[in-house]
This record gives sequence, structure tokens and C-alpha cells, in this order.
Amino acid sequence: MNIVVWWNIPCKAITGVFNELSKIKDVNLILITGQLNTNRIEMGWEDNNINAINYISLKDDEWEIKGKIILEKYSEYLHVFNGFYYPKRMNNLISLAIKKNIQFGIFTEAPSNNSRGFKQLAKNIYHNYILPIRAYKIAKSSCFVFCLSGSDSLEHRKLQRLGWKKEKIIPFGYFSEDIYNISHRNANFTPEIFCPGNLVPHKAVDILIKALKVVEEQNIEFKCHITGQGPEKEKLMQLTKKLGLDDKVTFHGVLNQVDFNDLQKKMDILVAPGIIEPWGIRINEAIQCGQVVIVSDRIGAKELIMSSGGGNVFQSGNYVDLSNKLLPYLKYNNQLQNGQIMNLKYKIKIDPKNICLYVFKILNTLKTQISRPAQTWL
Repeated sequence: MNIVVWWNIPCKAITGVFNELSKIKDVNLILITGQLNTNRIEMGWEDNNINAINYISLKDDEWEIKGKIILEKYSEYLHVFNGFYYPKRMNNLISLAIKKNIQFGIFTEAPSNNSRGFKQLAKNIYHNYILPIRAYKIAKSSCFVFCLSGSDSLEHRKLQRLGWKKEKIIPFGYFSEDIYNISHRNANFTPEIFCPGNLVPHKAVDILIKALKVVEEQNIEFKCHITGQGPEKEKLMQLTKKLGLDDKVTFHGVLNQVDFNDLQKKMDILVAPGIIEPWGIRINEAIQCGQVVIVSDRIGAKELIMSSGGGNVFQSGNYVDLSNKLLPYLKYNNQLQNGQIMNLKYKIKIDPKNICLYVFKILNTLKTQISRPAQTWL
């Protein structure tokens, strides 16, 4: 099986899967990524976690020329692209693959709209009327699309509206390597709640803060740690003060990777309250840390918690429902510990070593489904 994978950046949330896929005996895989931007480097991201046998890192100004050379040199391989309409360099390569009759597949999230006001309206018009026109030929020409929004039926329907047939859509997500140290805590402690991510409206951190007020009114002890920056930070801090939660909620800002990991491994419960989020890699990381996870029903990675049993899912935007889902883990230490144990048992199932076998099995299945001749990539 000969494959060229084109990924926008050396993303720690997925490259572990391709690392493992490249080690399979029957696979000849070339992994190509762009380079990390300044923001991710400042947060401690590194690209040295990539150990794929054949790995190429392209600078931003190398994609157009070198990308074309690689695509044409390996024209008999299956090419896998990270995205189809964005970033532009992926779209350009896909257009060339179609022109040269090169077989390809797509890994992408379903399009989502996290904007507000006029920008939200404009983006809706683009998604509903313009993007389907741009995507139609790509959808018809591609061998498959791995939906990085998981198995959510709504997300799959978005891809169907763009032109992909239902049978070509394969549920997937993001799966990072297990590099998390687990802190073993005794039974007599104040539970620590963790909410990482950008402080933007669609992350709905205000829903968490309101839920914590409901919890606090029941005389339940807890501490909450919120990381990240964004336009909502000042508003969220004012809400925290207004509700009298200053002594229970800490805003840490952006932490480098070392400090983030040190904080993360001490947490007991992760809350992901987002209104809309295609996946949410922090769900995977929380499972790997042995944390209980309370997640909104509009986050793709909710399916991991539904499968593991190490937490619960609440109705998006409903802070009372969130407080109700939090309370059992805050009130009863045995429930907290049981949830943590369930996630520790489950984490092997989302390890890249196992996930890559799922990808390999899917690609093998495609042997009998793709009718175009000269399947040399297989």
C-alpha cells in the first residue's frame, strides 16, 4: 500500500497515527507537513514527535513548486489531503491531482460556523451556496473522506450536502500519543476542574461558570482552572466576580507546554462546554490523564465519553444540566474515582497504535470499492 499524506502542520493530535501506519509491513507511507507557526511554538509545540519512516517538512514558500514535483513523482500512489477548500495550498494540490487523474482521499472536519453577527450570516451563505459548488468536483473525484468530526450524523450530512456519497464518508477524529503522566491523589481532597482552550464565544465557558455557581450554592467544595486567552476573557472574569466565585475559579492565561502539562496532570475533571466544536482533542488528553470528562453534546469527541463511561454528556448551552452532570462526581468520591478508572481502561482504544489499524483496515476495504484501473497504491 503506497500512500502520500499531506498535512497542513505537524499536528500532535494526528501525526502519531501516521507514525504508526508507516511502520506497518505492507505500507509505504510518505508524510508531508508544513511547519509550525509562531503561536504554536510559543505554546511549546514541537515537530520532533514525528518519526514516520519517510517524513518531509515543507516551508510555506516551498509548497507550490515542491508540492507539485512530489505529487507528480508519486502519481501512482494514493494521496491523502488534510482539507479540501482550506488551506489554499491543499486545494491547489487537489485540483492538480484531479487534472492528472491521481487517486486521492480527504481527511477533514465538516464545515462549521463559529462566527457572530454579519460575519456569521455571510459564512452561512458561503457554506450553503458557494462551498457546495467548489466542493462538488472534489467530492465526486475523491475515493473517500475521513470525517474528523467523528460519527455525528449532522456532521456527516454537511459533507453529503457538499457532494460526498454517504458510503464514502468514514467517521474519524483526532488521536494523540499517550504522553501524559497521571497523578495519584488520595481520597481527601478538593476536586479540581479543568477547562482549557481559547476564550471565544463558541467555547461557552460562561455556561461552565454559571453551572459552578449552582454547584457552589449546594455547599460543594471545588476548584476550577481555566486556561487560554481570547476576546471573552474580561467578560468571563467579570461574570466570575459577579457570581462570587473569585476564590474558586482561576484564570491562568496561555501556558507553555511544560506548565500546561504540569497543571493538566493534577486535574480531576475536565469540562468541555462548547456550543459547537468539530472534535476537541482535549477530550482525548483528559482520558489519557485519567480524568472524568463532562462534555457538551455538540462536541464531536463526546462519542469517546459515551463509549468509555468515564463521565457524562450535557445539553449544549444548558448550565443547569451541566451542574447536574457535575454534581455526582463532586459529591461522591467513589463516583469520581470510578469514572477516572473507566477512562484509564479505555485509553488504550484511542492510542495511535490501535487507531492506525482502523485506518489500514478501511484502506484495505477500499480495494474492492474503487473501480478506477491501475490501483498501484494498493
